[in-house]
Amino acid sequence: MKFVLKLLLIILLSTPLIFIGVVYLSVAQEPIVEPGGSTLSPRDITKAKNLLKQHDPRSLRNGQIKNLILDSKELNLLGNYLINSLNGQLIVTLNDKILKLQSSFQIPPNKLENYLNLSLLAQQNGDLITIRELQIGNLNLPNWISNLIVKQLLLFLQTAEPTRPFSQSLQSVRITDQQLIVRYKWNPDLLHVARKQFISTEEQERLYHYQKRLIKISNQPNLGRKVSLNHYLNGLFNDARKRSDSNNPVEENRAVLIVLGQHLSGHGHRLLFPETAHLHPARKKITLSERHDFAQHYMISAALSAIGDSQLADLIGLQKELSDSNRSSGFSFTDLAADRAGNYLGKVATESEKSARAVQKFFHFHPKETDYMPSVKGLPEGISARAFKTQYGSVNSEQFNQVEKQIQQRLKETAFYTQTENY
Repeated sequence: MKFVLKLLLIILLSTPLIFIGVVYLSVAQEPIVEPGGSTLSPRDITKAKNLLKQHDPRSLRNGQIKNLILDSKELNLLGNYLINSLNGQLIVTLNDKILKLQSSFQIPPNKLENYLNLSLLAQQNGDLITIRELQIGNLNLPNWISNLIVKQLLLFLQTAEPTRPFSQSLQSVRITDQQLIVRYKWNPDLLHVARKQFISTEEQERLYHYQKRLIKISNQPNLGRKVSLNHYLNGLFNDARKRSDSNNPVEENRAVLIVLGQHLSGHGHRLLFPETAHLHPARKKITLSERHDFAQHYMISAALSAIGDSQLADLIGLQKELSDSNRSSGFSFTDLAADRAGNYLGKVATESEKSARAVQKFFHFHPKETDYMPSVKGLPEGISARAFKTQYGSVNSEQFNQVEKQIQQRLKETAFYTQTENY
């Protein structure tokens, strides 16, 4: 009996020490994936857009089987975007039916170390994927434990309420020589489930509120066919200002930008807000500096930046212009100026409660468009792909950077920038 009690006491006393030891081995002073180690290019963004088009829910039939085929570049693009909000970075490689993943997450500063590093090696064996190596920090897990963890994780995903519908839709996952192939069966209810599970009730209410407000603004009597973006920014941010008396102004501003960006993207509101399907906003041509495309560039970049990735917003704007250089419209630094200005709006509108309130106050006083949209006078536009290559070479050239610096300087000279840069 004494032996049992002694053994139990040893276990109880040693468990915290074991836990501390595991934590100590799991963190490190240096990341195995450096921040910015997996860089994105405009070409990567083009590939991502093409993937989204291929798997656009609006074009899929109920029960349709689709294969999502991803190479290592696309896996890096998708993975880094998804873990960006967690202060994480990853690198994925595919070779000879083996997937290798390395990732680093920056954790809150402490007296030990600052990074959680993860290394994973997975291999396709027949119809099964097995874990050959799993390392967390300096802690190497035996293969049988690694595979047990994965098995339990999959079981959890198949039974947990938030993820069960997605697991049921998944048909198979295969690692080939150079690709990861995810086979799934489309179910239209997944959109509703995703919105319900991954967007909080408060956020759904907030987005729904501003969508109804946007429709109300569009349907105002005596409003012409052509409407300045100012009219929407003033109305929506004034509403956000009032609601911020009892709510977080950052969240209110983010919802405003998402709703307005979604509206100007041309994708309509029914996909994101099925509750408003019976509401029909009057068709308006929303303009900025007398141009509809400027309003689109400005608000879509603002929405992307507000969601949490201003670098991605810049890249998407740049990719759009490079894509246009191969079409009749050509590359336009004027559109790029609208992108950069919108990116700044999204950043400062959601950076802190203080900056969020400053943005609300700015648009409350009916600013002129030139107060937040930099002048585009003299900026080159309509440049063909051949002319762009001849004159600028690439987006990394000194000639291109000179024009970008000029755009940035013009942005800094706007009233909006000078009134918000110190928040």
